[in-house]
Amino acid sequence: MLKCAAEIHSRNLFLKTVETDVSRCAEFCRLRVRLIAAVIFCVFLIFAGVYLHASPVESRTLGTATYRFERAILTDEELADLHGNVSAICGELAAGYGVNRALPLEVVIAHNADYFGRLTGNSRAAAVYDRDRRILYLQRTKALERSGNIDRVLRHEISHAIFDFARGAGGSQNGDLLLLEESYLEFRFPANYGAQQIVFPASYALLKKRFMSDGTAAKDRRLYALWGKHLAQSLGEQRIVDILCGRANAADFGAEYSLFIENNRKSLKQ
Repeated sequence: MLKCAAEIHSRNLFLKTVETDVSRCAEFCRLRVRLIAAVIFCVFLIFAGVYLHASPVESRTLGTATYRFERAILTDEELADLHGNVSAICGELAAGYGVNRALPLEVVIAHNADYFGRLTGNSRAAAVYDRDRRILYLQRTKALERSGNIDRVLRHEISHAIFDFARGAGGSQNGDLLLLEESYLEFRFPANYGAQQIVFPASYALLKKRFMSDGTAAKDRRLYALWGKHLAQSLGEQRIVDILCGRANAADFGAEYSLFIENNRKSLKQ
């Protein structure tokens, strides 16, 4: 009898232990599920907040330009000043380039550098023209002011838009034209490149390959400016503008680059 009672007691203890372990395991699983759900909910809130905060909620059409921005980042006075600059520059440049039709420009103003970087892939720039979407992206007015020269930045990017609209979709993605356009605008509206060292590609094909792979990398902007200066002096600015507007055939850039390298032979790194 005593042995039987002991076995029953031992079995009961075992069952209670198992029941306790099962209960603990179930509680752990419930806590784990709640934790995962909480994490998912937090991630959802973060992404929802980013989307809601980053999306332009105000749309204003002034003249032929449409501005999209968050309601809180621009006052009416700041928007009017910005539009005045954009409109005046558009009119002056279009007339100078011989483009007579109105430019239906869409301008998206980012509220901070992070959002600007998500839109353009370049958080350091003050302005970027996206030719695929045909949108001019700007950082908010104060960021433009910190860039050092609002006029130069706007002229450079608005020129991209004018040439893009003048050429139409057929010539917008031509590598020769894109390199010519960037080089000419770097020459025409130069930035402060400082003591930027230049590495000259050995051929025009390599120059175009670098441009198409790296785009307007900061390290190459002085190189493009010098190439644009050479072309402006060799071909003449009017010929360049006509090419960029689709009114003239492209030049023999390979031959021109050979002359460019010859003129800069002392700076060429073997």
